[in-house]
Amino acid sequence: MLATFRFLALALLVGCGSSTVVRAPVAKQRAVPCTAVPSAPAPAVAASAVAVAPSPPPAEPDVPRDPAALAVAFDCFSTLEEKRAESLGAWHSGGPDGSAWNVEGAPLRCELKFKAPCAGSATLWVLGNTKQLTKRDAAVKVGDNVLEWQLPAKIWDHALEGTTEPYSVLLLAVGGFLTCPLDGTVDRYHFADAFMAGFSGGE
Repeated sequence: MLATFRFLALALLVGCGSSTVVRAPVAKQRAVPCTAVPSAPAPAVAASAVAVAPSPPPAEPDVPRDPAALAVAFDCFSTLEEKRAESLGAWHSGGPDGSAWNVEGAPLRCELKFKAPCAGSATLWVLGNTKQLTKRDAAVKVGDNVLEWQLPAKIWDHALEGTTEPYSVLLLAVGGFLTCPLDGTVDRYHFADAFMAGFSGGE
């Protein structure tokens, strides 16, 4: 605080010129006042006026560099005409607790959305209750990607064995890695996502 007031005082002296240092030799004479000098000391808040504003933080890149951020969304849907819009991960269908209702016997369409920091190839596995259901390879581009595939009914339905009422559950998980060639080297980014689906049936 003392250094701040000293700085302000020096600034006023420079602004007023030599008249601020002239003093009368006798008491009857009056020094010419400096019009730039305030009659009262500057308030303490004036010190903030000399503060330097911090620089804004750099903008976040659109494409994540953290491998954990690669998987954006993973979900599966029935391929039955009247149920194609029902998300298995959202539990908003007509079965108990929102489980999927009467979708057995039809393939599932699964979808993975993610951002890739580079162009390359992706290898992924899909598991259902720890059983591998499928493995796929796909080319990817920089930025947003959408990978789709189908799970045949005989494959995903077989993974439901051993589950209980009022509905069968299936933990669907996707995991894999993205391989990017870069200047003679290879970068590998891992990704993973999962959700629990419920299946019920009856009249």
